[in-house]
Amino acid sequence: MVYDPPKAGKSVFVYHLLAESVRLNEACILVTTDYGADELVRAMSGFNWSIQDALKQGGMHRKTRTGRKRKAGGEPIVFENRRR
Repeated sequence: MVYDPPKAGKSVFVYHLLAESVRLNEACILVTTDYGADELVRAMSGFNWSIQDALKQGGMHRKTRTGRKRKAGGEPIVFENRRR
């Protein structure tokens, strides 16, 4: 779990961790309630960290958990990068 005050760099840290896990083909799980899947992909691409290929190739899985809504109206998203 990553917790810090606003603007402390949590998002950048997590984006980098996820991008490196994909690059090194290491297992990683990210649970986010702040963004939808498309928003996360877009935010990471702003740093030139792409998870889009891993999502397309099936190396990373996006799971939506139903039943719990986030404040902005979407559902929590779980990204799982499975080691091959």
